[in-house]
Amino acid sequence: MLDTLAWISISLAELLPGLLAKAFFDALSGNAPFGLTVWGVTALVGVGALIYIGTIFGGAMADIRYRFVLSALMRHNLLTRILERPGADALPGAVGEVLNTFRDDAEAVENAVSWFIDQISIFTFAVVAATIMFSINGRIAFFTLLPLAAVIVAARASSKRIERYRTASREATEKVSGSLGEIFSSVQAIQVAGAEAHVLAHFRRLNDERQRMMV
Repeated sequence: MLDTLAWISISLAELLPGLLAKAFFDALSGNAPFGLTVWGVTALVGVGALIYIGTIFGGAMADIRYRFVLSALMRHNLLTRILERPGADALPGAVGEVLNTFRDDAEAVENAVSWFIDQISIFTFAVVAATIMFSINGRIAFFTLLPLAAVIVAARASSKRIERYRTASREATEKVSGSLGEIFSSVQAIQVAGAEAHVLAHFRRLNDERQRMMV
C-alpha cells in the first residue's frame, strides 16, 4: 500500500512542471490564479523540484524494500518446502528447471506486483492529465491522445506473440541450466569416456538456441 501511494505521488508530481509553466505565463498576462506573481511562481518551481525529489526518494526506498522482501520470502518458502519433502522426491523436476524456478519465478512474481503498482500510478496520472488537458482545450487534447491510444492497441495486440517468445526463451534457459548442472556432476565420467568435445558441442548448441530465443 505504501509503495502504491509512493508511486502515485511520483506520477502526479510529474504534472507539476506543466502546471507551473502555465501559472508562469498566466502571471505574465496578469491572469495567474490566487494572485501569483512571476517571482511567486519561480519560488514554487523550486518547491516543486524539492517535492519531486522527495517523492522519488520515498518511492525508491519503498520499492526496494518490498522487492527484496517479496522475492526473498518466496525463495525461502520454496526452499523450506523442498527440504520438507522426502529425499528421493525432493525435486519435482530437473535441476535446471528448479534453479530457474528459484530465480525466474520469484522474479516474475516480484515484477508482476511492481507492474500492477506501475499501472495504477500510470492510470491515475493519465486520468488527471487528461482532465487537465480537456479542461484547457478539448479538441487539441483529443487529437493529442489519439495516436497514444493507437500505440496502446497495437502493443496489446502483440502481447500474445511476446508471451510465446518468453515461454520459448525460458524453456531454452532451463535446458542450458540443466545441462550445465549435469556436466559439473559428471566431470569424471566425461573425462573417462573422452567425450569432452561432444559434450562441449552439445552445450554450445543449447546455448546458441537459447541466444536465438532470447534475441
